[in-house]
Amino acid sequence: MAVCGFDLSGRIAVVTGAGRGIGRAIALGLAEAGADVAVCSRTLRDVEKVAREIRALGRRALPIRTDVREAPEVNNLIGKTVKELGGIDILVNNAGGTFACSLLEMTEKGWDALIAENLKSVFLVSTAAARAMRDQGRKGVIVNMASVAGLSASPYTSTYGAAKAAIISLTQSAAVEWAPLGIRVNCISPGLIETGTPSQPRWPPSSDREVPLRRLGLPEDIVGAVIFLASDASSYVTGSNLLIHGGPWAWNRFLLDRLEPRQGLRNSVA
Repeated sequence: MAVCGFDLSGRIAVVTGAGRGIGRAIALGLAEAGADVAVCSRTLRDVEKVAREIRALGRRALPIRTDVREAPEVNNLIGKTVKELGGIDILVNNAGGTFACSLLEMTEKGWDALIAENLKSVFLVSTAAARAMRDQGRKGVIVNMASVAGLSASPYTSTYGAAKAAIISLTQSAAVEWAPLGIRVNCISPGLIETGTPSQPRWPPSSDREVPLRRLGLPEDIVGAVIFLASDASSYVTGSNLLIHGGPWAWNRFLLDRLEPRQGLRNSVA
């Protein structure tokens, strides 16, 4: 495959949770690959800053404050992107987060909040974007951010793990349903990713020893995979889950050995 297969020039992308960390890195990576990017989060100030960085790369950017748990706001996000940027070719569902809590202490309110944040949001944004892709009559790509927490036991983050497992299943089903429309749907499952943002606690210094590659992942480690899945280089890839974790099952060992109930993680992983 020629390097030009990774070129995203002329494409229009939407990235959720794009104000910081992994989402910001993905948005800038897509812009560097040639795409114009609509960036959204619940904090407009954050995505306005990212939009300025995208424009500095010579690409168009559209910052939109969006709560991806709310259908009217999601419809505004997609509608405004189509109207102001001219369409939508790529969607990256990156928004999400969690907190640690044992199953016996998890409340219904906590469960509902985590499912809305991590799973309902993917359903809402994906279906809205897919309808826009269908209506514009051109092929599209959706990349969902899952997690290795959705692939095995996820003690103290079981609700998050359940939501991420559901995202993997939803990805596969959507890939089959939307293939006749020319829409490819894939997901990425990161492991331990060090975002380094002020509101997100750092992993303990010893955590890199739990990873076979002996380092934590960085947001930039996710970018290449997103560009691959968003580009023509992966034109025959749909319904797949790409693991980016530095080695098999490091996440599960880390949780069992290090986490305590109610220790906050909040967006430390995708």
